Amino acid sequence: MTPNAANAVPGRVELTLEMRSDSDAVLDAFPETLMAGVATDLTALRLSASFTQLSRARPTDCTPLVMDAVQAAADQLGYASMRLPSGAGHDAVYMAPTGPIGMIFIPCLNGRSHCPEEWIEPAQLLDGTRVLYQSVLELDRKLRA
Repeated sequence: MTPNAANAVPGRVELTLEMRSDSDAVLDAFPETLMAGVATDLTALRLSASFTQLSRARPTDCTPLVMDAVQAAADQLGYASMRLPSGAGHDAVYMAPTGPIGMIFIPCLNGRSHCPEEWIEPAQLLDGTRVLYQSVLELDRKLRA
């Protein structure tokens, strides 16, 4: 922001935005959708905006076999669960070429993760560990059959 002062109206603002999705189509359409969504307001305020894409990675899909095992483990343990696409390619993009992948998410305080404020209760860590353990047993059972 220039100038970066509390009592000044900035003449220029730069914003870095990270877009995540499990859909290539959503990622491809996002820049144009975003700019179209703010165009009327920008015109009314006599402002302009531009978009520069810094990077673009394809989503990495989790393996249904693994995700089914995670779901079965959570169900067996009586835990509430839902399938949640991550969009966090950095967690999976390097593992996917080596074999089937999946992720287990546990609740973080205020939904904050990958930041200094991230916090989980020890009991939730234990629950996630139990799901992981049962998932491995379930995958072993399925793959040996």
